[in-house]
Amino acid sequence: MTKGFKIVPARVKVRDKYYFIIVGFVGSVVAIILGIYIIATFGKILKINVSLEQLYKRIDSYRRGMQNYPSPEREVFLMEQKRGLESILANIREYPVFWDKIIDIDVETTSPLKFKEELFRTKNTLQRQADKNGVILSKDIGFSTWEKKLPQPSQIEDLYKALEVVIEVSEIAINSYVEEVEEIQVSNFVEMLYSDSGSKQKYYEREIRMRLRGKCSEFVQFLYGINTSRILLHVKDMRVYNIHSSGVTAGRDESNSSKKNSKDTLDPLLVGEFTIINTCL
Repeated sequence: MTKGFKIVPARVKVRDKYYFIIVGFVGSVVAIILGIYIIATFGKILKINVSLEQLYKRIDSYRRGMQNYPSPEREVFLMEQKRGLESILANIREYPVFWDKIIDIDVETTSPLKFKEELFRTKNTLQRQADKNGVILSKDIGFSTWEKKLPQPSQIEDLYKALEVVIEVSEIAINSYVEEVEEIQVSNFVEMLYSDSGSKQKYYEREIRMRLRGKCSEFVQFLYGINTSRILLHVKDMRVYNIHSSGVTAGRDESNSSKKNSKDTLDPLLVGEFTIINTCL
Protein backbone atom coordinates (compact mmCIF):
# COMPACT_ATOMS: atom_id res chain seq x y z
CA MET A 1 0.00 0.00 0.00
CA THR A 2 2.87 2.31 0.44
CA LYS A 3 4.58 1.69 -2.91
CA GLY A 4 2.68 4.54 -4.74
CA PHE A 5 3.86 7.44 -2.50
CA LYS A 6 7.03 9.59 -3.20
CA ILE A 7 8.30 11.91 -0.49
CA VAL A 8 11.11 14.44 -1.39
CA PRO A 9 11.50 16.66 1.67
CA ALA A 10 15.15 17.44 0.92
CA ARG A 11 14.41 19.20 -2.42
CA VAL A 12 11.83 21.46 -0.82
CA LYS A 13 14.27 22.57 1.86
CA VAL A 14 17.02 23.34 -0.67
CA ARG A 15 14.66 25.38 -2.83
CA ASP A 16 13.47 27.40 0.18
CA LYS A 17 17.07 27.98 1.25
CA TYR A 18 18.02 29.39 -2.15
CA TYR A 19 14.91 31.54 -2.12
CA PHE A 20 15.76 33.14 1.24
CA ILE A 21 19.36 33.67 0.17
CA ILE A 22 18.29 35.50 -2.95
CA VAL A 23 15.72 37.61 -1.08
CA GLY A 24 18.27 38.45 1.61
CA PHE A 25 20.90 39.41 -0.94
CA VAL A 26 18.51 41.61 -2.86
CA GLY A 27 17.34 43.23 0.39
CA SER A 28 20.91 43.89 1.47
CA VAL A 29 21.75 45.48 -1.86
CA VAL A 30 18.65 47.67 -1.67
CA ALA A 31 19.45 48.64 1.91
CA ILE A 32 23.02 49.51 0.97
CA ILE A 33 21.89 51.58 -2.02
CA LEU A 34 19.26 53.32 0.11
CA GLY A 35 21.82 54.03 2.84
CA ILE A 36 24.28 55.47 0.33
CA TYR A 37 21.50 57.64 -1.10
CA ILE A 38 20.47 58.86 2.35
CA ILE A 39 24.08 59.64 3.29
CA ALA A 40 24.65 61.47 0.03
CA THR A 41 21.42 63.42 0.39
CA PHE A 42 22.23 64.32 4.01
CA GLY A 43 25.69 65.48 2.91
CA LYS A 44 24.14 67.72 0.27
CA ILE A 45 21.77 69.16 2.89
CA LEU A 46 24.73 69.92 5.17
CA LYS A 47 26.58 71.61 2.31
CA ILE A 48 23.53 73.68 1.44
CA ASN A 49 23.11 74.64 5.10
CA VAL A 50 26.75 75.73 5.34
CA SER A 51 26.39 77.71 2.13
CA LEU A 52 23.27 79.43 3.43
CA GLU A 53 24.98 80.31 6.71
CA GLN A 54 27.92 81.79 4.81
CA LEU A 55 25.51 83.72 2.60
CA TYR A 56 23.62 85.10 5.61
CA LYS A 57 26.90 86.15 7.22
CA ARG A 58 27.95 87.93 4.04
CA ILE A 59 24.59 89.70 3.83
CA ASP A 60 24.79 90.71 7.48
CA SER A 61 28.37 91.88 7.05
CA TYR A 62 27.35 93.83 3.97
CA ARG A 63 24.52 95.54 5.81
CA ARG A 64 26.61 96.46 8.83
CA GLY A 65 30.06 96.83 7.27
CA MET A 66 31.58 100.32 7.31
CA GLN A 67 33.69 99.55 4.22
CA ASN A 68 30.69 98.64 2.05
CA TYR A 69 28.16 100.90 0.49
CA PRO A 70 25.16 100.87 2.87
CA SER A 71 22.30 98.58 2.07
CA PRO A 72 18.92 100.20 1.35
CA GLU A 73 17.72 99.33 4.86
CA ARG A 74 20.79 100.85 6.48
CA GLU A 75 20.61 103.91 4.25
CA VAL A 76 17.02 104.53 5.40
CA PHE A 77 18.11 104.13 9.03
CA LEU A 78 21.02 106.56 8.60
CA MET A 79 18.81 109.14 6.91
CA GLU A 80 16.33 108.95 9.81
CA GLN A 81 19.19 109.47 12.26
CA LYS A 82 20.47 112.40 10.22
CA ARG A 83 17.07 114.09 10.19
CA GLY A 84 16.72 113.57 13.94
CA LEU A 85 20.13 115.07 14.69
CA GLU A 86 19.48 118.01 12.36
CA SER A 87 16.21 118.69 14.20
CA ILE A 88 17.99 118.61 17.57
CA LEU A 89 20.69 120.97 16.28
CA ALA A 90 18.06 123.37 14.94
CA ASN A 91 16.31 123.44 18.33
CA ILE A 92 19.61 124.06 20.11
CA ARG A 93 20.49 126.97 17.84
CA GLU A 94 17.11 128.57 18.41
CA TYR A 95 17.70 128.46 22.16
CA PRO A 96 20.04 131.35 23.09
CA VAL A 97 21.90 129.46 25.79
CA PHE A 98 22.05 125.68 26.01
CA TRP A 99 21.67 124.56 29.59
CA ASP A 100 19.18 122.46 31.49
CA LYS A 101 17.41 124.99 33.67
CA ILE A 102 17.84 124.35 37.37
CA ILE A 103 16.44 127.66 38.66
CA ASP A 104 12.83 127.97 37.55
CA ILE A 105 12.74 131.75 37.18
CA ASP A 106 11.94 134.01 34.24
CA VAL A 107 15.09 136.13 34.12
CA GLU A 108 13.40 138.74 31.92
CA THR A 109 10.88 139.67 34.60
CA THR A 110 13.03 139.28 37.72
CA SER A 111 14.83 142.05 39.60
CA PRO A 112 18.28 142.56 41.20
CA LEU A 113 16.74 142.08 44.62
CA LYS A 114 15.14 138.79 43.60
CA PHE A 115 18.50 137.58 42.30
CA LYS A 116 20.10 138.36 45.64
CA GLU A 117 17.33 136.45 47.42
CA GLU A 118 17.87 133.50 45.07
CA LEU A 119 21.62 133.64 45.73
CA PHE A 120 21.16 133.33 49.51
CA ARG A 121 18.51 130.62 49.03
CA THR A 122 20.97 128.69 46.86
CA LYS A 123 23.75 129.00 49.45
CA ASN A 124 21.47 127.68 52.20
CA THR A 125 20.31 124.75 50.03
CA LEU A 126 23.87 123.78 49.12
CA GLN A 127 24.95 124.08 52.75
CA ARG A 128 22.19 121.72 53.88
CA GLN A 129 23.21 119.20 51.21
CA ALA A 130 26.86 119.49 52.24
CA ASP A 131 26.04 119.01 55.94
CA LYS A 132 23.97 115.93 55.08
CA ASN A 133 26.90 114.38 53.17
CA GLY A 134 29.54 115.44 55.68
CA VAL A 135 31.20 117.88 53.27
CA ILE A 136 32.70 121.21 54.30
CA LEU A 137 31.42 123.86 51.90
CA SER A 138 33.18 127.17 51.31
CA LYS A 139 31.22 130.18 52.53
CA ASP A 140 32.11 131.94 49.28
CA ILE A 141 30.67 130.10 46.29
CA GLY A 142 31.89 132.72 43.83
CA PHE A 143 29.37 135.50 44.39
CA SER A 144 30.79 137.37 47.38
CA THR A 145 30.63 140.65 45.45
CA TRP A 146 26.90 140.33 44.92
CA GLU A 147 26.26 139.41 48.50
CA LYS A 148 27.30 142.93 49.42
CA LYS A 149 25.63 144.91 46.63
CA LEU A 150 22.87 144.66 44.08
CA PRO A 151 23.73 143.92 40.42
CA GLN A 152 22.59 146.07 37.54
CA PRO A 153 19.50 144.87 35.66
CA SER A 154 21.67 144.22 32.58
CA GLN A 155 23.81 141.80 34.63
CA ILE A 156 21.00 139.66 36.00
CA GLU A 157 20.67 137.17 33.11
CA ASP A 158 24.39 136.38 33.07
CA LEU A 159 24.48 136.06 36.87
CA TYR A 160 21.59 133.60 36.86
CA LYS A 161 23.39 131.47 34.26
CA ALA A 162 26.56 131.60 36.36
CA LEU A 163 24.56 130.55 39.42
CA GLU A 164 23.18 127.60 37.45
CA VAL A 165 26.73 126.41 36.76
CA VAL A 166 27.80 126.88 40.39
CA ILE A 167 24.82 124.86 41.62
CA GLU A 168 25.69 122.03 39.24
CA VAL A 169 29.42 121.78 40.01
CA SER A 170 28.81 122.20 43.75
CA GLU A 171 26.22 119.43 43.83
CA ILE A 172 28.57 117.16 41.87
CA ALA A 173 31.34 117.79 44.42
CA ILE A 174 29.00 117.32 47.38
CA ASN A 175 27.55 114.10 45.96
CA SER A 176 31.10 112.84 45.37
CA TYR A 177 31.61 113.08 49.16
CA VAL A 178 34.83 115.10 48.94
CA GLU A 179 36.20 116.26 52.27
CA GLU A 180 35.90 119.96 51.50
CA VAL A 181 34.98 122.42 48.76
CA GLU A 182 37.61 125.03 49.62
CA GLU A 183 37.05 127.56 46.85
CA ILE A 184 34.85 128.34 43.84
CA GLN A 185 35.64 131.07 41.33
CA VAL A 186 33.37 131.94 38.42
CA SER A 187 34.33 134.07 35.41
CA ASN A 188 32.11 135.84 32.90
CA PHE A 189 31.13 134.34 29.57
CA VAL A 190 33.68 134.84 26.80
CA GLU A 191 32.46 134.96 23.20
CA MET A 192 34.16 132.44 20.90
CA LEU A 193 34.00 132.00 17.12
CA TYR A 194 34.19 128.96 14.88
CA SER A 195 33.68 128.38 11.16
CA ASP A 196 30.70 126.39 9.94
CA SER A 197 30.44 125.87 6.15
CA GLY A 198 32.34 129.07 5.52
CA SER A 199 30.29 131.21 7.92
CA LYS A 200 31.33 132.37 11.37
CA GLN A 201 29.32 131.02 14.28
CA LYS A 202 29.37 132.16 17.90
CA TYR A 203 29.47 130.22 21.12
CA TYR A 204 30.32 131.16 24.69
CA GLU A 205 32.56 129.73 27.35
CA ARG A 206 32.58 130.31 31.09
CA GLU A 207 35.47 129.23 33.29
CA ILE A 208 34.91 127.81 36.78
CA ARG A 209 37.82 127.14 39.09
CA MET A 210 37.38 124.83 42.05
CA ARG A 211 39.72 123.80 44.82
CA LEU A 212 38.75 120.56 46.55
CA ARG A 213 40.18 118.40 49.30
CA GLY A 214 39.47 114.70 49.22
CA LYS A 215 40.64 111.24 48.32
CA CYS A 216 41.60 110.02 44.88
CA SER A 217 38.45 107.89 44.64
CA GLU A 218 36.33 110.96 45.46
CA PHE A 219 38.09 112.99 42.78
CA VAL A 220 37.40 110.23 40.26
CA GLN A 221 33.72 110.35 41.18
CA PHE A 222 33.77 114.14 40.84
CA LEU A 223 35.29 113.92 37.34
CA TYR A 224 32.70 111.33 36.35
CA GLY A 225 29.96 113.68 37.56
CA ILE A 226 31.39 116.52 35.45
CA ASN A 227 31.39 114.22 32.41
CA THR A 228 27.73 113.24 32.93
CA SER A 229 26.50 116.68 33.95
CA ARG A 230 23.10 118.13 33.10
CA ILE A 231 24.88 121.04 31.39
CA LEU A 232 27.83 121.17 29.00
CA LEU A 233 30.95 120.92 31.15
CA HIS A 234 34.46 119.68 30.54
CA VAL A 235 37.66 119.77 32.55
CA LYS A 236 40.23 122.05 30.95
CA ASP A 237 42.95 121.64 33.54
CA MET A 238 43.51 119.59 36.68
CA ARG A 239 46.28 119.61 39.25
CA VAL A 240 46.41 117.28 42.24
CA TYR A 241 48.78 117.62 45.18
CA ASN A 242 49.57 115.56 48.22
CA ILE A 243 47.96 117.23 51.20
CA HIS A 244 51.29 117.41 53.04
CA SER A 245 53.15 119.12 50.18
CA SER A 246 54.83 122.33 51.22
CA GLY A 247 52.74 125.45 50.76
CA VAL A 248 49.55 123.58 49.94
CA THR A 249 47.92 123.54 53.34
CA ALA A 250 49.83 126.24 55.19
CA GLY A 251 47.87 127.82 58.02
CA ARG A 252 45.23 125.05 58.16
CA ASP A 253 44.51 122.75 61.06
CA GLU A 254 45.29 119.28 59.72
CA SER A 255 45.20 117.38 63.04
CA ASN A 256 41.89 115.67 62.36
CA SER A 257 42.70 115.04 58.70
CA SER A 258 46.11 113.57 59.59
CA LYS A 259 44.54 111.16 62.05
CA LYS A 260 41.94 110.13 59.50
CA ASN A 261 44.55 109.89 56.76
CA SER A 262 46.81 107.63 58.83
CA LYS A 263 44.08 105.00 58.85
CA ASP A 264 43.98 104.80 55.07
CA THR A 265 47.36 105.07 53.36
CA LEU A 266 46.03 103.46 50.19
CA ASP A 267 43.70 106.40 49.45
CA PRO A 268 45.29 109.46 51.10
CA LEU A 269 43.82 112.94 51.27
CA LEU A 270 44.72 115.17 48.33
CA VAL A 271 44.19 118.73 47.18
CA GLY A 272 42.78 119.14 43.69
CA GLU A 273 42.59 122.32 41.63
CA PHE A 274 40.19 122.02 38.71
CA THR A 275 39.52 124.42 35.84
CA ILE A 276 36.14 123.58 34.34
CA ILE A 277 34.66 125.06 31.16
CA ASN A 278 30.93 125.56 30.65
CA THR A 279 30.02 125.89 26.97
CA CYS A 280 26.84 127.63 25.76
CA LEU A 281 25.45 128.43 22.35
